[in-house]
Amino acid sequence: MLKTRVITVAVLLPLLLLALFTLDTSGLAIVFGVLVAMALREWAVFSAIDSVPLQSVYIVTGLAVAALVWHYGLAGVEFFILALLFWIAALLRLWRYSGKQDGQGNSGLAWLDGYIVLLPALLGLLVLVDRDASSPSLILIFLLIIWFADTGAYLVGRKWGRHKLAPEISPGKTIEGLAGGLAGAMLVAAVAGMVFLALDAGRLAAWLLLAALIALMSVAGDLFESLYKRRAGLKDSGNILPGHGGVMDRIDSLCAALPLYILSLHGLGVLTLQ
Repeated sequence: MLKTRVITVAVLLPLLLLALFTLDTSGLAIVFGVLVAMALREWAVFSAIDSVPLQSVYIVTGLAVAALVWHYGLAGVEFFILALLFWIAALLRLWRYSGKQDGQGNSGLAWLDGYIVLLPALLGLLVLVDRDASSPSLILIFLLIIWFADTGAYLVGRKWGRHKLAPEISPGKTIEGLAGGLAGAMLVAAVAGMVFLALDAGRLAAWLLLAALIALMSVAGDLFESLYKRRAGLKDSGNILPGHGGVMDRIDSLCAALPLYILSLHGLGVLTLQ
């Protein structure tokens, strides 16, 4: 399994970097749109939308909504604040989860959650590409924060993990692993803040705190998707990525953390939002 995961990353990571450094906003919009379309299809399965025609309608409708939001310039501060509020509410849902509905299906509004999870992520990536001269650096910094948080959580949790973080949702996650993930995210943020973002001491301190919160939100995204999979009786969101599962399994953390990341950059004066 580990070998398969490594091979998949070794193939996909260079392709991602190539796309980020060679494609313009339109080209990246197509790439990101395809990935989100695949994730929407997986979320349709979570929502018990089993018919291929209905899945197609669900996907096209979601992408059309995202295109309209982008076209009319609505992906601004208020938009990402609303997305962040959704994830704060999701944290409360995760806190109250009891596991009683595992395997019994998701609610009738699960399809709407798919839009709220995925469309701000798509638009957030486009904002990072389109509205700041340092892109793709800002996307790479974000991805490194998420990856280091995930790696730190895995390494620390595996060696020292004793106390379960959310046993009803993801039994493998521990509080010690969470601490390791926050430390990993702050390490990347410290380097990025000093070297690439050129933040002064005051803004750097705020940035490190925000990086820890961004990592925390990434964990919320992972748990939120795990909750939907458990309720739907699924282990993975799909099987398109050998060793990793589906697209949603790879971008769940990103979706939850991106609104806060964008608002953080805006608040620090690194990124300008409408």
